[in-house]
Amino acid sequence: MKHWNLLSAATSPRSLTVSALVLLIGVYAASARAQAGLYAEISGRQSAASAPVRNANPEAGLRAKQPASPPRREAANYGPGGNCGFELFGYWRDFSNAGGNGSFGLLGAAGCTYQPQVSAAWIHLDSHPGVGPGNFTYTVDPNPSNMPRTGSIRLLNTQHMIFQDGEPGAPYLRLFSASPGATLLVNGTPVQTPAMVLSPRGQPAQFEAPSIWTVNSGERRVFQSWSNGKPRKHEFAFHPDERFLYAIFETQFLLSTSANGFGSVSTTPYYTHGYHPGGAGIILKATPSPGSIFAGWTGDFVSSDNPALVGMSRPRNIVANFVADPNAPVLSLAEPPPLLQIGSAPELLNAAATLISSGVQISLGQPTVNCPVEPPLVRATLAANSNGVTPATLNVAVEPAAAPFYPKGRVQCTVSVPQSGGSGPASFTFPVEVTVNRAPQSGADILAVVNGASFAATAVTGAGIFSLFGEALADAAEEATTLPLPTRLRDRAVKLRRENQQWDLPLFFVSPNQINILLPEGIPLGNASLTLYSAEVPVASFAVVVEPIAPALFAANSNGAGAPAGQFIRVENGSQTEGTLAQCPENQDCVPSLIDWGANDAEVFLVLYGTGFRGFGAVMPEIRIGNLSLQAEFAGPQGFFAGLDQVNVKLPRILKGTGETDVFLVHGGKRTNTVRIRF
Repeated sequence: MKHWNLLSAATSPRSLTVSALVLLIGVYAASARAQAGLYAEISGRQSAASAPVRNANPEAGLRAKQPASPPRREAANYGPGGNCGFELFGYWRDFSNAGGNGSFGLLGAAGCTYQPQVSAAWIHLDSHPGVGPGNFTYTVDPNPSNMPRTGSIRLLNTQHMIFQDGEPGAPYLRLFSASPGATLLVNGTPVQTPAMVLSPRGQPAQFEAPSIWTVNSGERRVFQSWSNGKPRKHEFAFHPDERFLYAIFETQFLLSTSANGFGSVSTTPYYTHGYHPGGAGIILKATPSPGSIFAGWTGDFVSSDNPALVGMSRPRNIVANFVADPNAPVLSLAEPPPLLQIGSAPELLNAAATLISSGVQISLGQPTVNCPVEPPLVRATLAANSNGVTPATLNVAVEPAAAPFYPKGRVQCTVSVPQSGGSGPASFTFPVEVTVNRAPQSGADILAVVNGASFAATAVTGAGIFSLFGEALADAAEEATTLPLPTRLRDRAVKLRRENQQWDLPLFFVSPNQINILLPEGIPLGNASLTLYSAEVPVASFAVVVEPIAPALFAANSNGAGAPAGQFIRVENGSQTEGTLAQCPENQDCVPSLIDWGANDAEVFLVLYGTGFRGFGAVMPEIRIGNLSLQAEFAGPQGFFAGLDQVNVKLPRILKGTGETDVFLVHGGKRTNTVRIRF
């Protein structure tokens, strides 16, 4: 087996570009001793020359200070009583250290029940309606501590927040979000809202909100803005007239649709990720296939309307049901055609089938054939004596010249016979199966096509690296030694066929049992075939599916598992240090090596290499580290090796000391193979 070791040819790993270095002042402790640090955001690959250090102006926060006021209303989108639209009046309230009484109002659909939850023993809920709208009253105990404290009265997916002072004049600010429970970063430290953050007035701190926050399956929050008008990740200094910072998120719910029967579903508006803003109205349209009719919506929405309007007050899984049209004439076969066979005795290269119709006579057009790859293995024609009406004789036959383009085994093609006129289906489709037993020329046979990084049998994608495994694929081994990569080695070539188009594929390596290939960018999606040529003669073929992405990560052991191929970058004191993620003792397997986190104010970035995940452009993949989900800072072509992709992500320091952990990428609904990293 020819293992992949793409990094061995480089004099040094291709590093990353530091796009910004700004001054960070930490102010999280009550003593408020300012600490200087460096902030680095990695957004792309690094050139040979690092970007210069640029100091931020610490006075910028003073000049750009904007007044802000907290929201007074908060909506809860759904509850245990049904699709209840609760609205809260009085989102939060301040109390002195002496305590006191408070209240807030609730507007909700009559008949919807709820049970409030109090988060702290020093808050006492005195009265609440329990059903429908009304007022809540409560009492706050005196605060015996000199430190401020925070509590809440939670109702469904929202809450009324309570802030109580400690020692008068204590330097703190209130940090909260429109949806409670968001984890925000203050000077790199996770803080869950609502919270109080001790902060000396006038000293800047670094704040960061997640771009997407997954609440649960089918529900997420998407960051919109901060109350001070700053970017998602920013530095900000507080002053006596500013007492809070508010992160604003948009609630989104997942809409999943499917068809039961023959038909399709469309949504307006349509988003590839399937999430829609909470409360939005979505138009559903069901389109039945010929011969079917729409029979209604079921699942999380029940209606017979088409189109139908559904409100996104919660996650929804909706099914469009289709049934056969009872008024349509039915086409059928008197009996299915026999199994055709080529390449071994007894061969059966052609057969006849009879099409009949129920009720009325149907006029037919010339049939078309669809096979997994081109050229079609089967041809079909109407017999001349059928006069183009039912009952009609249909002749099906194997095309011997197409057999070398198909793998050995059973191949299924479909024959579609169109009808002209009438109220029945637009066409009648039935399968024709062919067993291909012909031994490929030169004894060559492709047994599997796998991802070049994970060695898993997956779909293929443009700009991805893949391996063909089989028998007698070439007479000897040869590696490519030039760029651009050649399309022929040892007089062998691999071509990808998609409908009537064909591409010559660049080759990394050929051998009797393995060929490593690169798929070019821009290949149309769908069923295709990889065909091996000896000289100019096709000798073996394998059916594949081209998809937008086929993500996988390279491993240091060249087997798709264990320590990854990659490195960590530590930014500290204005400089960068690279470290490996794997130790590879002589004559032993590579094992994960420990990441060196450096000083407490150092920032560490993870760099992993793979293939097949650049196809979604600006959409960044998720990096799953144990139970933690992070969004990549950069994902795209590595830029030096053909087909090699790179992903960069900033590591939170909460991972330090957690030990060896599973790591994988999730991108476009697909996940990569799993590697192991020591944190």
